Amino acid sequence: MASEASHPIADGLITQKIAPQLQDGAQRLKSLKDQYSSPELKPLNEKLKNIESWSKKANLLLPFVSKFLGSNESKNETKIY
Repeated sequence: MASEASHPIADGLITQKIAPQLQDGAQRLKSLKDQYSSPELKPLNEKLKNIESWSKKANLLLPFVSKFLGSNESKNETKIY
């Protein structure tokens, strides 16, 4: 388990860097999907689906990483979509 001294570092990293990046990325991805939803752009849509899948996996993994690092963020378990 992570030491007590690393808790503020883990909290700061997760709450100030990782979580906002995941949130912003999810919003940008939604915007791209809305903008490029036409059937003729099937290859692009497939790539966007793949990125969306990875984004969802990162969102699911964040609470486990938080808990492993001993972060308070894992106690809040905020969802990022």
